[in-house]
Amino acid sequence: MSFTETSAEAVKTAEEAVTAAAEQANAERARGGCKEICRQREEEERNARAALLLAQRNRAATVKAADLDAKIAAAEAALNAVDVKAAVKEADPQSASMARAVGADQNLIAAISHAVFAIAIELGSGVGFWLVFGHAAPIRRREDGAPSSAPLPIRQSTAEELQVIDENPGEIIERFFLDVVRPALNRRVQSLAVWSAYLQWCADRGLDAVSHARFGRLARWRKDRIGGAVWYLDCELAEGYAEPTAREPKALPHPRSGMVVKGTPTAH
Repeated sequence: MSFTETSAEAVKTAEEAVTAAAEQANAERARGGCKEICRQREEEERNARAALLLAQRNRAATVKAADLDAKIAAAEAALNAVDVKAAVKEADPQSASMARAVGADQNLIAAISHAVFAIAIELGSGVGFWLVFGHAAPIRRREDGAPSSAPLPIRQSTAEELQVIDENPGEIIERFFLDVVRPALNRRVQSLAVWSAYLQWCADRGLDAVSHARFGRLARWRKDRIGGAVWYLDCELAEGYAEPTAREPKALPHPRSGMVVKGTPTAH
């Protein structure tokens, strides 16, 4: 998976940008009404939150990559520190004894010994089979029409059926949002609809799903309580997961005044 190397300072800067944008948007709303400037502040807040989410994902990937590089470097250092000649002596003491006895190089003696041993195995196995089975009656040929004992072809798994090893619930939920949830400005999806899509996504891949409450705590997408229900903001579900029962209703109560807003909700 490709990512941009991101430092902790970059994530902190993105968090500060979100805080500043949210404060400006709240201050503009507090002045009364939500006009053009208010809508601009809210759009700046949404963009800042999207940038923060991307920075957090890149930071997590950067930390994992750095940890993997450290492990690889440690393994290479340990491998380079091994004394090859000492390892050969410890692994093949017979070759070392023969080399000292005849005054030859140990590597040459080891190569000759391995070659002789391999030839002896081949000759011994061939003669043994001939002695046991050489005079037996010939095997009768399979009659036409008899069932074949050839193995059946094995279905190859597709890339989507593969699972990441040692993946925790938070990482699984993050992968679900990358696969299924699409950014859509001024649209929103009810939390139960997102959780239902998550259950379907996990079932298709043989993954263990978490409860609705824990899913909400681990989900790293902006959400808000509107009209007595929790909604994920500025998003929509991918095709195949947005069921008719999981779509946004045609009329929703305004979160403050109680008025009914039809169609796509307007940003406040």
